[in-house]
Amino acid sequence: MSKNAHSGPSYRRRAPFRPLRESFLILCEGKSTEPQYFNAFRLSTATVRALPVTAGDAMAVVQSAIKRREAEIAKGKEYDQYWVVFDKDATPGGKFNEAIQLAESSGFHVAYSNQAFELWLLLHFDYISGPMDRRDYSPRLSAHLGFPYSKQTDTARLLFQALLGHQSRALENARRLYNSYTGKRRNPAAEESSTTVYKLVEELRRFL
Repeated sequence: MSKNAHSGPSYRRRAPFRPLRESFLILCEGKSTEPQYFNAFRLSTATVRALPVTAGDAMAVVQSAIKRREAEIAKGKEYDQYWVVFDKDATPGGKFNEAIQLAESSGFHVAYSNQAFELWLLLHFDYISGPMDRRDYSPRLSAHLGFPYSKQTDTARLLFQALLGHQSRALENARRLYNSYTGKRRNPAAEESSTTVYKLVEELRRFL
């Protein structure tokens, strides 16, 4: 008879199952608002590390992000997803589009805003189409939030909780706005107002 013919169940301890966790490195143009906003996400199966990079025009931000990623990899820190977050602001149109192309060809996902990140925040409350100067964002945000909006650290800490209940509306508004621009080729520099921050937020929400 085979040695294992009547073998009973094995009681050997099994290693506990540990689900794989997705990791995000999000490199942001903003020093406080953007990094704190993305670091506030609490995900069950992913980790988020959002960091500021050297500010400047869109191209300078992308170049800084590439260097920062290389530095992280050199330290043995690699991530599943790399994102760069930046605004058009006053970047000339051709240079803005080139910055997006450089980021994507360098392995980054891009969350851009034309004109600024605050457009994404405003879309939590209103659907905004057509040109809107970035200087007009803060007064409208303050009216919706019920406290003065600024890029200061203390205000940034309040933002995520104030916006969380409106996030689904923001995703719907931003997606609708992005899809309102049609054509054979995208021209982000000419698509004011628009933002792809919603794509990053959608991806993060997959890991709630």
